[in-house]
Amino acid sequence: MNGLKAVVRRFSKIASRRRIMRASSETFARHYRAWLLQGITPGDIGEITGAWNSNDLTGWIRADIWTDRSTPVIGVFKGDQLLGLTIAVEPDKTDLGRLRFGVRVDSRQMLQDLATGRISVHLLRGRIPIVQIPMSPSLLVPSALGFLQTLLDLPAEQNFTALQQLSSTVGDSWTSHPSFSAMLTMHNADELFRKLERDKHSDPDRATTPLLVPVGTWSGDRTAILGQDGHIFLAGGSNRLLEEHQREEGDPRPRAFADQWLNLMRRRCSRVEASGARYVQLIIPDKLTVLPEHFPRSIRTPGTMLRLIEAGLQGDTRIEENYVSVRHALGAAPNRAATVLKTDSHLSAYGCWITFRAVLEHLSLPIGQPPEFNTIRMGSGDLAMRFFGIPIVDTRLHADLPVLDAEFRSHGARIFHEHPSGRHVGSAESWFNPRAPIAATVLVIGNSYCGLENGQQGQLSWWFARWFRTYHFVWQSHLPLSLVEKLKPDIVVCQTVERFLIESPHS
Repeated sequence: MNGLKAVVRRFSKIASRRRIMRASSETFARHYRAWLLQGITPGDIGEITGAWNSNDLTGWIRADIWTDRSTPVIGVFKGDQLLGLTIAVEPDKTDLGRLRFGVRVDSRQMLQDLATGRISVHLLRGRIPIVQIPMSPSLLVPSALGFLQTLLDLPAEQNFTALQQLSSTVGDSWTSHPSFSAMLTMHNADELFRKLERDKHSDPDRATTPLLVPVGTWSGDRTAILGQDGHIFLAGGSNRLLEEHQREEGDPRPRAFADQWLNLMRRRCSRVEASGARYVQLIIPDKLTVLPEHFPRSIRTPGTMLRLIEAGLQGDTRIEENYVSVRHALGAAPNRAATVLKTDSHLSAYGCWITFRAVLEHLSLPIGQPPEFNTIRMGSGDLAMRFFGIPIVDTRLHADLPVLDAEFRSHGARIFHEHPSGRHVGSAESWFNPRAPIAATVLVIGNSYCGLENGQQGQLSWWFARWFRTYHFVWQSHLPLSLVEKLKPDIVVCQTVERFLIESPHS
C-alpha cells in the first residue's frame, strides 16, 4: 500500500511539473511577443551583477518588463526547489530604466552553483518561472575560480563526477579548455610530481618523457621565454631584463646606475674594513649572461650595467680587490651549462659550489676536497609554471657529502631565526658549527640566491653554514653597519643579482 502511495505521489509530481512547464511556456510565449514589439530580447531583460556575503545576490531588471507595470518578482531555483524570492522596486540611480533587487540564497556554495548551472535566477509571473536572468561576465571569473577550488578539494571519484556534471551543464568545449585541462592534469598527477622530486634517479629518461615545444615560445605573461636545450630564460618583468642586453651604447642611464654602484662599493669597503672585517662583493649574473648561446635571439652579454661596473673596477685597485667576478667563475666552469637550472632563474647546486669556491679562493681560505656532483635529482623551478599550467621538470646534479653532512647534522645548530610573516625580505638566521672547516664568522647580506639554510645545495647559505664556524644571513639589499658592529664578523659578503642592478641600495 505504501509503495502504491509513493508511485501515486511521484506521478502527481510529474504531472504537476508538466502543468507548470506548460503554463510557463504559454506565459513566456505571450510575453515574448510583447517584448519583441518593444525591441526587448530575453538576453537583455536584466542581469545578476553581484554576489555578497557568500549567499546574497544582487542585480537589475528592466522597469518596463511588464506592460501592465506589475512589480517584477525574481526567484532563485535549484531544480524545482525555490531557494530565494524577492521583488525589484528600487530605481537604479545610474539608469532610471532599471529596477534593482537583492535576494538571499539558501546555498553554501552559491557562486560555484551559479557557474555550473545548479542554481538559476528567473523572472516570475504568477510564481511561474518565465525566463532566466543571465549572469554578468564580471561574476564568471570568481564563480569559475570558486568552482575550480571546490573541484580541487574533492576526492578523485567525486572530482570526476563533478567534472561530468560540469560538462553536461556547459558543454565539452569549456571543460576541455587548455587552462582547465592543465589545472586538472596537475591536480591528478600531483603525487607523481612529488615522487619525482623526492627520489634519486639513476636513469631520469625512465621517469620522465620529452615533449617538444618550439624554441622562442613566450610565457603568457611575457616574462619568460623557452630557449635551446630546455632552458627557460627570465627575459621580461619589472626588472626589464632583456632591455639591459639590448641597450644602445650611448644610453646615459646605465652609466649613472653603474657609477652609483661603484661609489656604494667604495663606501662599503671603507666602513667594513674600518670595523676590522674583510669586505666581499658578489654580483651573480643572470642566465642570459651565463648561457647566451642558448637564448633564442642574439644578445650582448653581460648586460649593460654589469659590463659598465666591471669596466669601472679596472684601475680602481681598492674596490677591485674586494670584488669576486661570479660571471668569470661560472664561465670558466668545466660544465658551464650545468651551473644554472633549466627551469629556474637561480643557480644550480653545482653553480652555487663554483660561486662559493670563488669566494674561498678570493679570501685564500682552504677549499678542501672538491665535491663530486654525481647524484641525479629532479625538480621544477620558478619559471616552470608560467607556460602550460603544469610544472616542467629538469634534472639537477647534487653532491654527495656524507661526512660533512653528518658533522653538520650532529653539531651544527641554528642560534637565531627571524622570518616576517608573508615575505622573505627581512628574514634572518644564524648558524653555529664548531666542527666547521673554517674557524671564522661570516655575515652575508643577500637574497634568494643565498636563501635560508634549509637543506638545499642550490642556495649559497647551505655551503656557508657548513664551511664556516658562525654564519649570519640577512635577506635584504642594504648593509646595516650597526649589525656589523654588533656581530663583529671576520668577513662581510654583500650579494646581489645582475637584474637587480637597476636599483642601488642606500648603504
